[in-house]
Order: sequence, then structure tokens, then C-alpha cells
Amino acid sequence: MPPKKAKATSGGAVQHPIDASGVLQAAKDGDWPLFRKLLASQSQLTFADFNTLPPGRSFGVAHQIAYHGDLPALSALVARHPQVRCRKNRLSGSHGRRARLMASADVCRALRMIA
Repeated sequence: MPPKKAKATSGGAVQHPIDASGVLQAAKDGDWPLFRKLLASQSQLTFADFNTLPPGRSFGVAHQIAYHGDLPALSALVARHPQVRCRKNRLSGSHGRRARLMASADVCRALRMIA
């Protein structure tokens, strides 16, 4: 399957690479087989793509993985893109959401220490 290119939205704006690739949606859905397939096949994605949120999104790929608690998926992401930031600069919202975001940072830190 060839890599997906950035898609234009109905307003003509170019879609963020993470949205266009389907990686973020697969993580949000907890579809780990699809997530791993897309992560491996989307060679055009860079750590910078993972470190920016697409317009209209509040959570990135690492946050979606942490929400589902899938350590193997997070390990695959960090192995492929070691410079991925796993923590948002501004934490907002409920305490539960804040705890999940903090947990994702802790998991990424732990993965980097053992990698």
C-alpha cells in the first residue's frame, strides 16, 4: 500500500500528515494491528509530525495510546520515532485526562531509559 499523501479538506486546507496517514485515528480507535501497519508503512512521517497536533485535535498519538494503556503500541512509536514528545505543553481539562497525559510522559520516559 503506497503512503498516503496530505489530503486537502473541503475548505482547501491541507490535512495534517498524522490525520492524513490514519495513524492518529487508529490509535484513537485502539486498533493496534492497523496502527502498527500504518506506523511501519508511513515512512514520510517524522517525529515532528507526531510532536504537533492536527488542527481541531486536543490529543496526539502518544496520548491516545496512553489512554488505552497499550504499552507495546507506545514502544513501537518510540522505537520508530525516538524524539516523539509524549507530553503536552499545556495540560487542561479533567483530573482524569490530566493523569492520563502525565502517565504517557512517564511511560515514554521509562521506555527511553530501557531502550
